[in-house]
Amino acid sequence: MRFQGACVAGLVLAVLLPACEDKQIHDLPFAEIRGAAENDAAGFVAYFDQVKGKRVNWQGKVVEARRVFEDDYAETGVLLIDMDAAGGGVRQEDVSFKIPPSRIGDFAPGQSVRFVAVLREYELKNGALRVIMEMKELEYRLPGRSVLRRHGARPRPRSRAPRGPGVLRHTCARCRQSWA
Repeated sequence: MRFQGACVAGLVLAVLLPACEDKQIHDLPFAEIRGAAENDAAGFVAYFDQVKGKRVNWQGKVVEARRVFEDDYAETGVLLIDMDAAGGGVRQEDVSFKIPPSRIGDFAPGQSVRFVAVLREYELKNGALRVIMEMKELEYRLPGRSVLRRHGARPRPRSRAPRGPGVLRHTCARCRQSWA
């Protein structure tokens, strides 16, 4: 009987904890994270533990969108973003997050993107920092078109959705939500 009670309590917690995720968007510029990594490598570990899990609203330029296969051979896409012009104009992969593989063709190097994402991990390789994030919302324009695409965002109410020619309707394959 105790085992059943523990299982029920565990299921209730598993359902309720994801609903408690911090939805607040924090004012945390990428330059602050880069500065902390450049100053003190040992102190950066403690700093990143403090900012890990925070939701941020950033914008940058696409370095590359590529198709990768995970451990279980599941296909996914990875979007690599340059957040600043550090390095004398050399494109750096400052931020990465997963995208649906069907969206890879929507991105070209140098294309501007705006995204809301959660800080999850980081990599320091040869003195270069890459922040690995979990994408929540992604906003971009298709190359050569003026249509704005959103992925992962909540659907807009129909009364405020834009109407007329050139409005693109998109359904997210992951969450099955539609928006204009």
